[in-house]
Amino acid sequence: ASPAAPGAAREVGRRCGLAPATLAKVFQRLVRAGVLGSAPGRHGGYWLRRPPQRMTLYDLKAALDGEPFDGCRWRGAACDPRDPCPYHRKWRPLEDAILAYLRGTTLDDLARALQAKLD
Repeated sequence: ASPAAPGAAREVGRRCGLAPATLAKVFQRLVRAGVLGSAPGRHGGYWLRRPPQRMTLYDLKAALDGEPFDGCRWRGAACDPRDPCPYHRKWRPLEDAILAYLRGTTLDDLARALQAKLD
């Protein structure tokens, strides 16, 4: 969808099997974070504020939950490499891999993968 042809939360919810009210709440959070644009009314709806080729999963995760992986799972603050928590050596590489995936995967990538699966 674009500002010229916004998508309604109800239609997106129907296509994805999600309750429109729940999806509207998520969309409002994304609007407040600047990820989506919105227009009220009968012909209103939601749209991405950037092209899907430039919108990563990291952008969505950060908009919905704050910056992911910003603290230690054990201590609640950043681990000091000189005095790491018990999970640091195993968890940090996993976090790095997840962050790389989130930062390197765009909405366009997901749409293409879904289209390839449907074809």
